[in-house]
Amino acid sequence: TPGKWLTLRRLQYARQLLMGSDLNVTEVCYDSGFENPSHFIRAFKNTFGLTPLEFKSKKIATAF
Repeated sequence: TPGKWLTLRRLQYARQLLMGSDLNVTEVCYDSGFENPSHFIRAFKNTFGLTPLEFKSKKIATAF
């Protein structure tokens, strides 16, 4: 559905922001077009298997 497609695009954009910026999870949430951080975190985890914070931490850990 169009709503699911839009959510997926927002989550993909959020993933890029988490990988390539120093923004915190709340800033990424709002910059990605989500209005509710808890909804963003839940949707991110359902899609990518990790919370945004876990994803960002793993990204930093793999950079070394």
